[in-house]
Amino acid sequence: MQRRIGTVTLVAVGVALIAGTLAFQMFSRAPAFERMTNDFAKNVTPATVAALRADVAKLQAAGTELQSTGIPALARLLKMTPAQFAAFAQQQFPTLAASVQQIPQTAAGFDKLLGTIAAQDAHLHSAVAIPAKSISTTVVPWLILGAGVVIAGLGIGRARITSMVAVAVGALVIISVFAFSLPSKTSDADALNKAMKPYFNQQQIDASRRSITSLNALSDELGGKVLNAISAAQHVPVSQLIGPFASQFPALASALTSLPQATDRANALSATFERNLANYNKVAPFHFEAATWVILAAGLLVMIGGALPLLVSDETESSEHGQRWFRRAAAA
Repeated sequence: MQRRIGTVTLVAVGVALIAGTLAFQMFSRAPAFERMTNDFAKNVTPATVAALRADVAKLQAAGTELQSTGIPALARLLKMTPAQFAAFAQQQFPTLAASVQQIPQTAAGFDKLLGTIAAQDAHLHSAVAIPAKSISTTVVPWLILGAGVVIAGLGIGRARITSMVAVAVGALVIISVFAFSLPSKTSDADALNKAMKPYFNQQQIDASRRSITSLNALSDELGGKVLNAISAAQHVPVSQLIGPFASQFPALASALTSLPQATDRANALSATFERNLANYNKVAPFHFEAATWVILAAGLLVMIGGALPLLVSDETESSEHGQRWFRRAAAA
């Protein structure tokens, strides 16, 4: 009976591992996960995030300056009251008028995203190393599938050696899970996927790009229509206004000067998210940590399934040895 239970256990675990690997689409999810994590680890480095956060800090300072002193100063330069300038800007400088509200929102949105990325950097580098830095994630489904085939085959075998091998295989599975620190790595992978979920959608990516486009439109409008209007109102050539304009609005000038580089960095970040949108959607439903504990449970069941026939064999051998001893004693 115990031998039969052991056989059924091994075959059931083996079949479950094979079926689970296929049912949970691990042969497509593992490559998707590897592509995504490697792409982010390569292109969204702490240095990249630090540079983007510096860009956001400049943008925040520019937004504050524009709202607190910039708009009133522009109204004075154009010889208008703040109310007159507000109405005039709506018609003549629509990007500037909208930027008073949009810049703080854009800065806050990017700041939140970059804060999330920075907070998840340790989780990202932990997830990249599943199962190990030197072993590709794409190997994992093959290992599970191969283990399932071997375990099911051991269950079918009847020799004592197959039971001993089953115990060894189960122990190897358990030891490997902990040796590669998979419980912590897979937990980090789940935490990473959960934290990044709000940013992996096309609407969010498109909104980020529109924000960058609006900032560049503001730069063009300030350097073009706004300076030309001030030049006409003050009767001063535009070339003579650039220096005083930069001195009067240092934060705004600094942000606009660095805007081309900031645009490249922000667009590169958006492109990284967009490249991996399909990868994320493929991976997101999968729970890595839960799968790890299932593998651990499978290893334990394999050890038990292999040990049961051995226990039966030992008990049978002891019984037969005792019977032989009594027969010899009776014959004497």
